[in-house]
Amino acid sequence: MRVNKIDTKRENLFRNRLSYHYRLIYDIGCATGLRITDIINLKKDILSIKEPTIIEQKTGKSKRIYIPKKLREELTEYSKYNKQYIFESRSKSGHITRQAVFKHFKRIARIIETNQNIGTHTMRKNYACKLLKKGKEYKYIKNKLNHERLSDTLLYLLDGLENE
Repeated sequence: MRVNKIDTKRENLFRNRLSYHYRLIYDIGCATGLRITDIINLKKDILSIKEPTIIEQKTGKSKRIYIPKKLREELTEYSKYNKQYIFESRSKSGHITRQAVFKHFKRIARIIETNQNIGTHTMRKNYACKLLKKGKEYKYIKNKLNHERLSDTLLYLLDGLENE
C-alpha cells in the first residue's frame, strides 16, 4: 500500500506531536526530499557544508541537497555530542533504524486520528508537492527527486493533489 502526502491541515498537527529527533527527521525529509535511508545515514560533517552532495543508497546516484540554515543549525546543536551520525542510536552503535522512524510516524498518525496512510515516504511526497506549489516544472521536480521516469514523479504529485 502506498503512503500518502499528509494534508495541509494535518501536517502541523502531525509534526508538532512528533518527538524532537523524529521532528528533525521529518523536517529534513520535507526540506530535501531524501529517502529515510539517506536521512538516517547522514553524517555530522555534512552540516558544515551549505549544499553537500550525498550518494543515494537506493540508486547509487549523487544528489546535491540544500539544508536550510535554521534547520542546519538545529541539527548541528542536536548532534553535537554524537560521534558520527546526526541521528545516532541511543541503544546501539550506528544510526537509528528506518523501522524505528516508521513506527513512530505510524503511532503519531494514529494519535491524530488521520485516515491517511502516513509513512516515511510521506516526507518525499510533501517535498514534491511543495515544489509544485512554488511553480516548479515537472521535470525539475523529477530531477530533484532523482527519479528515472517522469511517470513516477507524476504519481507523487497526483497523490498530493488528491490529499489537499
